[in-house]
Amino acid sequence: MDKEDAHHIHLSKKLIGYRRCLEIFAIVIIVILVIITTYQVFGRYVLSSTPKWSEELARILLVWLTFIGSAIAFGKGIHLKIDLLDRWLSEKINTYLNIVVDVLLVIFLFVVSLKCYQFMNQISDLQTPALGIPNYTIYLGLFIGFAASLPFVLASLIRSLKSLKGGT
Repeated sequence: MDKEDAHHIHLSKKLIGYRRCLEIFAIVIIVILVIITTYQVFGRYVLSSTPKWSEELARILLVWLTFIGSAIAFGKGIHLKIDLLDRWLSEKINTYLNIVVDVLLVIFLFVVSLKCYQFMNQISDLQTPALGIPNYTIYLGLFIGFAASLPFVLASLIRSLKSLKGGT
């Protein structure tokens, strides 16, 4: 059983469903990106003209995809991690270490989500040049990605706390 399968077993059905919704959302973004990029290439090489809005929309969607993908990685337990200590330390010490890391992640994700939200409010009057949509739309992807990661990190924290108490 690989790490992703082991992590999958520990997620509740609701969190697995939530992660699948994020995955479907990411797939939709990818499909739209492919369509827009194909349209850009067609416009550039066949029509000798690329609409300005297509590049801006592709850039916004790529930002969204990056941070939604980050939340999905938390949901699958496959974020980059240095596991050198895992091999040398006992299981109990690793659990304590995981708790510390998860608490720090919860704080980080919460603070960054809050700051993102505050920043979006500050720039709410600005619009993107080509699309004319609110500029905060770009940062909304960051906010959603960071906020969407929180349930997975909290689940990991709860799982580690339960394992210390002798639960599953």
